[in-house]
Amino acid sequence: MQTIGALLTTIAYGDKVYQDHGKDLVSINTEAMNLLTAVFTQLWLVDVIPLARFIPAWFPGASFKVLGLRGKYLSTMIRYWAYGMVEDAVARGTADKSIASKYMNQAGCSNENLRDALAVMYAGGVDTVPTSLTNFLFYDAVGHGHAPTIEEITGLKLFNAACKESFRWNPPIPLGKRTQYVTIGTDFSRYILRDSRLWGLDAHEFNPTRFLPEHNPNVDQLPNVLGIPVGFGSRVCLEKLLAERIGPQFACAILSHYEVCADGEQLTAEKPFEDMAIW
Repeated sequence: MQTIGALLTTIAYGDKVYQDHGKDLVSINTEAMNLLTAVFTQLWLVDVIPLARFIPAWFPGASFKVLGLRGKYLSTMIRYWAYGMVEDAVARGTADKSIASKYMNQAGCSNENLRDALAVMYAGGVDTVPTSLTNFLFYDAVGHGHAPTIEEITGLKLFNAACKESFRWNPPIPLGKRTQYVTIGTDFSRYILRDSRLWGLDAHEFNPTRFLPEHNPNVDQLPNVLGIPVGFGSRVCLEKLLAERIGPQFACAILSHYEVCADGEQLTAEKPFEDMAIW
């Protein structure tokens, strides 16, 4: 997360902001994600009694109010702090290269939209890419060797298939358990990532070959799993194209220089599901 956070901070807000406050920004985002996990995965008084949102924070059972206030503070910091530093630097004429400094005060995009889009790009990318890398490494252990370039990575068919399968098998998206129950016969307007009708009888298994034409003649009919964590249409996250490029590049660098293995115990795919915001 530190590495991806450093990259996203530098691209979005510039190297000066990263050098001075990079670790603090990653720490704020980490706390925000932990808080989001707590909110997603627990039952709160206000979920049962909506009017409870009006009670004061000191009232017994109103811990959700404390979390809400902290969440508001963290989201405000993510939206305004780094952007404000770039804004001041632009006004002084000392801003370095970044997306914020390049498009600030430009026609076609208001500063408010630019600020919020960069916040979403940073907050979304700093956890989804590391999570995807973790899921990828969970199933792979390779030796040392040459670190492929970006051009070479596009030609690594099995590697790219494994990346796609990592997103399909354990997508880094909100999956917290809540109190809603789906009854038998309910129709879903979107596909399910482990639906055997779409992915095959081994949909619950990690099998990258499903994305290889020589093993699956219907590969062209499969959805683009790389786009699932970042949304669709006008709500798509700005880090989409960046994640699709730096994710495989970091994975290649790790796999070509390190031997990935379990520390003292044998890892298996049979692990219990734990509630969390990003899985």
